[in-house]
Amino acid sequence: MAQSAKFLYTRLPFLALLFLLSCASPLVKSPDFEFIELSENMAILADTEAFVLPYRLQMEREMGRVLGESPEEIVRGRGENALGNLVTDLQASYTAEKMGLPVDISLMNNGGMRSNLPAGPITLGHIFELSPFDNYLVILEGNKAAVEALAAFAAERQNISVSGMEIRSEGGRVREITVGGKALEAGRMYRIAANDYIANGGDYMEFLVPLKRVEETSLTLRELLIERIEARTAQGEAITAAIENRQVHR
Repeated sequence: MAQSAKFLYTRLPFLALLFLLSCASPLVKSPDFEFIELSENMAILADTEAFVLPYRLQMEREMGRVLGESPEEIVRGRGENALGNLVTDLQASYTAEKMGLPVDISLMNNGGMRSNLPAGPITLGHIFELSPFDNYLVILEGNKAAVEALAAFAAERQNISVSGMEIRSEGGRVREITVGGKALEAGRMYRIAANDYIANGGDYMEFLVPLKRVEETSLTLRELLIERIEARTAQGEAITAAIENRQVHR
């Protein structure tokens, strides 16, 4: 109901315009039009405001709930970035501690992180801004060639974040890959935590599609981050992250 009310409240002018247009003749007689700017300053019907207000206040209270604190802003970016390091670390810790499925590599597409985390209180609203998509956690399994393909993609595109592995490249060519501090081993299978969007080939990661699905969950990245941040806070830890040279592309 709250979501429906919010939709009605914010989209009412647009819906009215759409209704009028749908009733009009499909024959265009003249290209006469005017731009109508939709803004917060538009007049709001009193009964609509009264209907929406309790839901809006409830949503604002919930979105303002503090999950943890950070001593400094945690920023996203191209290639390795502090926010990506945090997200992939939290993803890896969740699979190990909550699922009993430790992974060798935790992977995140940088484009899936839509905002930075601020210095100071981190609220539920901040996590919704960071991860507005319903992308679900999946556990994949791939061989040495699959990890090499991942590293080559990172060197070329510089648009992913990783935990558990290090990549060194020069001029777009991979020079060194380590997982857990060790060189890749032929014949070994590596477990990878990712989201279903990239596991299905999103963000040009088609090389992930053939990999074995060890586990497919109904847990969104957003829910995972909320649980992990609250767990760290309960242990008295601040939410911190830094660049650690997991990826060095020259």
